[in-house]
Amino acid sequence: MLAGATPVLVHNAGGGDPHVCEITTEPSDELLDHADDNVGQTNVAAQVFTADGQHSALGISTNRSLDDLTPNVRTAVQMTGHHGGCGEIGALCELENRRLPIGGARSQAVDVRGGSQGYGWDRHGAYREMCPSCRKLFTYLLGVNH
Repeated sequence: MLAGATPVLVHNAGGGDPHVCEITTEPSDELLDHADDNVGQTNVAAQVFTADGQHSALGISTNRSLDDLTPNVRTAVQMTGHHGGCGEIGALCELENRRLPIGGARSQAVDVRGGSQGYGWDRHGAYREMCPSCRKLFTYLLGVNH
């Protein structure tokens, strides 16, 4: 969600609190439309914003190999031990494919009805907390300039 042109963030105090790179406001219409477009195909849809909040990309959770990833996202996945399947990874790759920086990126994710988890309409479009693997990867991205 954007407040003006800047993603609204909350600070991570540890435990179950949101990560510093996690956007916890209402999801954007673009993210909710992306979730609608992927009903039955995935469990999670994500939107990732560049650090300056000026650009975003969308992604869905799916199986990915290292060969499927863009170079800088692949490095981040390898450095942090991320499994690579989260929607945030797909969105980061899309940013990098558009030659936009991924360093300091911020993200938001929502549940999607259907998929392997079989989420119902009651969870469709609901805020999805950043997983531990993404927390580690987005922390790593805070320290890179690409």
